[in-house]
Amino acid sequence: MLASHAGLCKKGRTFGRNEFMGTRLKFGLLLPHFCEHASVANCLEGAQRAEAYGFDSVWVRDHLVFEPHGIEGNDNTHLEGFLVLSAIAAVTKNIWLGTSMAICHRHPIHLAQLFAGLSAISQGRVIMGMGLGGFPHEFAAAGYPTGLEERAELVRSNVQICRELWTGERVCFKNDYFDFTDVAFKPTPVKPIPIWYGGGTGRLPARGRILRWMDAGTYDAGDFHKADRVHP
Repeated sequence: MLASHAGLCKKGRTFGRNEFMGTRLKFGLLLPHFCEHASVANCLEGAQRAEAYGFDSVWVRDHLVFEPHGIEGNDNTHLEGFLVLSAIAAVTKNIWLGTSMAICHRHPIHLAQLFAGLSAISQGRVIMGMGLGGFPHEFAAAGYPTGLEERAELVRSNVQICRELWTGERVCFKNDYFDFTDVAFKPTPVKPIPIWYGGGTGRLPARGRILRWMDAGTYDAGDFHKADRVHP
C-alpha cells in the first residue's frame, strides 16, 4: 500500500457539495468534441440548444492520446475538453459543465487550477468527473505507471490535492508520486465543486476504494449486475 500524507499548512475550510447535488433526476449530454463530427461550432450550438431545451449539464471526455472507443468510427480528432467547456461557459448562463471523465495524466496542481479557472469563467457551474482511464498508453506517455492499482492511487491523490488547494490555504503533500510544500493559488472555485467518479464496468472494486474521496459516482447497467461483488 502506498503511503501518503497531505495537509493544510494552515487549517482551512471544508470544501463540500453544492446545489447541483440533490434528489431530482437530472439529464446531461456528451458534446461532439471528438471523432468525425467534432467541431467548435457543433459544441457551442449543442450546448446552447441543450440549455434551451432544459438539460441540466453538458459533458466532455478527457484524453492525452485519444483513440476512438470502438463505437464512433476510426477518426481520432479530439478537441481538448477544458478548452471546449471554457468556450461554452462564455455563451451559456445556467447549464452545468462536467468532465466525463478527467484522467490523471496532469500534475494535480495543474488539474486543480483548471477546474478553479473554469469555475471562475462559468460562475461556479462545474462538475469534476474523475476516472481511472481506459487506455494505459496515455499514462505511459505522461510518464505515470499504467497498472490499475497505481492509477487508482493517482485518482485518490489528485482528488485529495484538489480538495485541499481549493480551500485557498497553503498545502503540503508527499507520496510516491507527488511531493510539494507550501503551495497555494488564486482564484479558488466560486462555489464548491462536486466530485463524481465514472467509468466502464468491471472496475467496481477499485471504485469502492476511490469513492470515499468523492461526492457521487456514475454507473451503467452492467454495474448493477455486478453489485453483489462489492463489499462495504
